[in-house]
Amino acid sequence: MKQRLMILMLITCVIFSSTPLWGQKSSDIKRIAILEAIDKDGKVPYGLKLMIRSKLTSVITSTPGYEGYDRVDYKSIISEHEFQRTGMVSDDQIKQLGAMVGADYILTAEVAYLNDTHVFLSANILNVETGRLERTANIESGTNVNELEKNCRILAGQLLDVNSTTGAISGELIVKGNRYIGEYKDDKPWGHGEMYFSNSDADKRKSYNGEWVNGLFEGEGTLVYNNGQAYVGSWSSGMRNGKGTEYYANGDIIYQGEWSNDQRHGKGKVFFDQNDIKETCVSYDGEWINGIRQGDGIMIYKNGDKYEGEWFNNIRQGKGKLIYNDGRKLTVNWMADKPEGKGTIYYPDGSWETLNFENGLANGAATYYYKGGNDYEKGSYVNGKRDGKWEVYQSGRNSWTFRYKDGDLKLKVYHKPKKKK
Repeated sequence: MKQRLMILMLITCVIFSSTPLWGQKSSDIKRIAILEAIDKDGKVPYGLKLMIRSKLTSVITSTPGYEGYDRVDYKSIISEHEFQRTGMVSDDQIKQLGAMVGADYILTAEVAYLNDTHVFLSANILNVETGRLERTANIESGTNVNELEKNCRILAGQLLDVNSTTGAISGELIVKGNRYIGEYKDDKPWGHGEMYFSNSDADKRKSYNGEWVNGLFEGEGTLVYNNGQAYVGSWSSGMRNGKGTEYYANGDIIYQGEWSNDQRHGKGKVFFDQNDIKETCVSYDGEWINGIRQGDGIMIYKNGDKYEGEWFNNIRQGKGKLIYNDGRKLTVNWMADKPEGKGTIYYPDGSWETLNFENGLANGAATYYYKGGNDYEKGSYVNGKRDGKWEVYQSGRNSWTFRYKDGDLKLKVYHKPKKKK
């Protein structure tokens, strides 16, 4: 018995806390006759029905623009037409009932068990002026309290054409010269709807389709610009916040990731315009702060190179690794987008080289190690090129002396091993 009472109360209270308009002016007071919930099994006692009816009256009367009616003489009027048992009366009888109680609408609800865990909910709105069934809706729901309440709200939205959570209604508005179609409240977009922006829109926006709160983009939505580009994702307070994706006009992705206050912020991946011949990059995948590449990230370049490491203010700065398109790998600290200080280059054949960078170029002492590390060469660089004397050590001895000029090998001197005495 307690379970059935809970179901009936949830059905009726959720449904009638909404605000239907049905073509009337929002300033009109709508008078609603609240009837007992139909119980065809006849197992719900009068005291419980009275409690439900009283709750309905309280909820509806507390809703702006409404006045609920709950009168004891309903029972005799209803029983004459067998309304309580069947919910079926003629158009004239509906008009007569409305005239007797001074109501504009009659509200009825019914519930039936489908099984031990699910119920079928149904509700109707009867228009007293026309004598016609105005709206009807139904839904299947589990008897879990949270699920039932959620589905009752859905039912209310279907029945009343009102967002049962926000109280918004559906229709069309003109907002600052822009055409809006969807849910609104207090003459502002509120709920789900689409805005078509005028040609004078300062941000060159074409349309927005999605969720609104108090006239601002809020929740999930799609903004399309006049140039064909678009943003699809999360919004808060009219700005891109959360996860979202930017698209080029051809449908290719510009950026996919996290946003904060209309800027790329957090983790995300950007794809650069490959139709721009001046563009040197393919993509960046990493961290952002206020629209700037900052933190750890990976940049792929058109020439096939790839950088993995730290960024600051849109440039490479901090620890990073540059993987060249020929397979070489440079690990070094970066300063102002250039390698700086001690670094190491690893070659595809297993050899490696330690060297020093100044202003992006190798300068100073360097050592090149052959695969395995036992044999090596020692010398120096000037402005990125080998220069001067380089000594080659093989099997623990100085076997060659090379001399370079601007990176070109000018002289090779072989040192014969000393004869053992």
